[in-house]
Amino acid sequence: MTRMTRERFLIRMLACTLCLMMAATGAMGQDSEKTQKAKEAYNQGIKFMQEGNAEAAITSYQAALNFDADFAPTYLNLGAIYFEQKSYDQALDMFKKACEKDPKNADAFANLGRVQYKLKRQVEAEASFKAALEIKSDDTSLLNELAKVYMAQNKYTNAIPVLTKSHDLGGGNEDTYYWLGRALRKEGSTNEAIAALRKSIEIEAANYSALFALGQIYDSQKKYTEAAANYKKAMNADAKRGHKAAFNYAIAVEMSNPEDYPTHIANWQSYVKMAKGVPTAKSSVAEAKSHIEELKKAQEHAELQ
Repeated sequence: MTRMTRERFLIRMLACTLCLMMAATGAMGQDSEKTQKAKEAYNQGIKFMQEGNAEAAITSYQAALNFDADFAPTYLNLGAIYFEQKSYDQALDMFKKACEKDPKNADAFANLGRVQYKLKRQVEAEASFKAALEIKSDDTSLLNELAKVYMAQNKYTNAIPVLTKSHDLGGGNEDTYYWLGRALRKEGSTNEAIAALRKSIEIEAANYSALFALGQIYDSQKKYTEAAANYKKAMNADAKRGHKAAFNYAIAVEMSNPEDYPTHIANWQSYVKMAKGVPTAKSSVAEAKSHIEELKKAQEHAELQ
């Protein structure tokens, strides 16, 4: 499950859980007439959501709010729909109101944080996730999302203890161990960073980001054989980004055995083939082509010796 999918899944599941809770509450029959009508409109919105009719659900939820503007779960479900539609400004408004109406609802603050993160309002997202964690201090998904916000702000020192707590509580996944590896490396804890990245790869073998990052660490340590091995795996892990790993792979192999000209020529030719047509790689491709010619001349010179 990708990061984006997990994020949407969390918000979608929140809406479904609330549906069941509010349906039960509506059966109690102890509310004012307006509140009861609000719940009826709300539950109608639930049915429309289950049928996949988002626009009808929005209409029903808005009707519920017309009956009772303090009916907090409606703001949550409206926000969930707007988030799914990528109408982030509208989702932001709904989740803000949900927080105002129900300040003890961790899901409201968490969803607000998710929208703020999407809008790159990281300082606000940080505050929202912290508010959610004041209510649910050991929720690993909230800890992970707060760590993600810290990583986006390059607050590596803050991210490390949050991720460590999540992992201690069993909330680790390939992304969180990758983030921890990055943060630890930035803070100079190389061995711990390697361990975290290896854990990320253990969870998801075809993990381009962790493999590439591990290759970079070995590169910096001049352990070119180990670097090349990780870059090669990264090449096969992500077709879209594989050309970047291929570039570093060719360098690492060449650094490990500079005079193996046939291998180096072949590796650089493979890189050119992978990166050809990628606009952002244009200058690197030109550099690689020039280097191939240099290697061919070096090979000819070596053969004459």
